[in-house]
Amino acid sequence: MSRIYFHSPTDDVEVSGTERAWMGCLTDDIGMATLDGHLIRRISEFCDVSIFGRRPAQITLDVELADRFRLAARHSGFDDATDHGTCRVTYQGHPLRPGSISINTALAVGSAPVQLAARLHNQCEIHCWVDGPNRAWLADLIGTGLATGVFRDTPGRTGGWAAVAAFLHETDTEPAVTSYSVCDQFPNPDASTWMPAWPDGVPERWDALDKATQDERTDRSEAWNDLTDEEQWRHGMDWLRAQPGRLELVPEDFGASSRFGFGGNPLTWLDFEQSDAEARVRAALGLDPTT
Repeated sequence: MSRIYFHSPTDDVEVSGTERAWMGCLTDDIGMATLDGHLIRRISEFCDVSIFGRRPAQITLDVELADRFRLAARHSGFDDATDHGTCRVTYQGHPLRPGSISINTALAVGSAPVQLAARLHNQCEIHCWVDGPNRAWLADLIGTGLATGVFRDTPGRTGGWAAVAAFLHETDTEPAVTSYSVCDQFPNPDASTWMPAWPDGVPERWDALDKATQDERTDRSEAWNDLTDEEQWRHGMDWLRAQPGRLELVPEDFGASSRFGFGGNPLTWLDFEQSDAEARVRAALGLDPTT
């Protein structure tokens, strides 16, 4: 059975992996709720749209178009799917990442607990985290999610959210870091300052490294096991704090005023409903509005 873990230097607690599936389905459904055939055809007026290799104009019924687009967007996943033949949306050659736009829509219209569900589903395996002073805030947010039904801790389920909230309330001096059971748990050598930087210009694939570099990284990874727990946590937190993405869970990224977004910008499907939709897309992509 899969698990979401919350780690600290002195304790750990877990949530059933079924809760990650629940959070993914919930936020996907919320994020795609505005996608109907009319909107998809409007998007295709100034964007290049391909759904399992077909153009919107090739699909007669709006309801079929919407169903196919939602299914394809789910298959495209979180990242750019331009090579996957599922759901491609590009603007002047720039990929718009339907998976990210759907998540951002859920973030824009959802409550703070829904926003947290989206963050945990999409970032738990890459170690999103909360710092000590914000642990009580996160615990209270989970409590709100339990009260509203966004998080589930009902009889017959062993989700563990109440235990997570209690764990977070235990101290305000230690960070809490997430992991997912099918990935490396935190701390680990690859998510730390212990490993040397990846060579410049080399794709981040093991088979792209020469033999000498592979041997060097293997030896360094094995030496990780000789470090104390304190040293491993120090290397791990130094690495997390230096990450350019927003993995830290902080109060200002939640609520109605948040502008947090996946895919490098906060673009949502709601933006395509507006009269200045194309200008919003250009702004999200960082393109000159006059060209």
